[in-house]
Amino acid sequence: MRLYAVGDVHGCLKQLNRVIAAIEADREKRPAPKSGIIFLGDYLDRGPESKGVVTRLIHLMARDKSVLCLAGNHDLALQKFLDFPLDTGENYFSNGGASTLRSYGVRVPRPPFTKREVKEIVAYAQQLIPVNHLHFFATLPHGAEYGDYFFCHAGIRPGVALDKQSPEDLMWIRRDFLDYKKPLEKVVVHGHTPRDDVEFHKNRISVDTRCFASGKLSCVVLEGKDYRVLKTL
Repeated sequence: MRLYAVGDVHGCLKQLNRVIAAIEADREKRPAPKSGIIFLGDYLDRGPESKGVVTRLIHLMARDKSVLCLAGNHDLALQKFLDFPLDTGENYFSNGGASTLRSYGVRVPRPPFTKREVKEIVAYAQQLIPVNHLHFFATLPHGAEYGDYFFCHAGIRPGVALDKQSPEDLMWIRRDFLDYKKPLEKVVVHGHTPRDDVEFHKNRISVDTRCFASGKLSCVVLEGKDYRVLKTL
């Protein structure tokens, strides 16, 4: 089975369309008996077209049943902001949330915000964000296993079985996972921690190449023990 794993999109619709086109061209040029596409989370924030990214992914999933979208911490952050705006608002806006809301047509004034302004922002967001987009965020799985690989957004907690991993670690972990050099239960394919290029380690593969800043959205192609990289640059 051939698997295409795509790193953090962060509202970059142009690059998402390019990488999808590259995957489709690769499938046509190199036919495989079975293949799948896995997006590693963080579809929202920082880039200008979060709404367009989610719309594109929803349509792609409806057309191609081999597509799987995993949950990232930025995707969860929107839902938390809508549910608990006064508790999470400061952190949400400091991590690029305003760009997501603006992509949905929500007017977001310049910070700092008063409590009244935050409540107004949430009220508009609840009116303007489509129900199927909210359903998309609420139903994203946190991890997936295929053969010798485990896919998630951020990484895993070393020493914990894959089926016992917490959603918090799968979406947020950094140093305890990134600094771990010993073999893991499976090779972990992840995003979350941006790098200049795709990195291949003995126990993990890092696919986040900071698309919102670099313009480079990367996709690692896994087939048995072999791998290739597709990029938008």
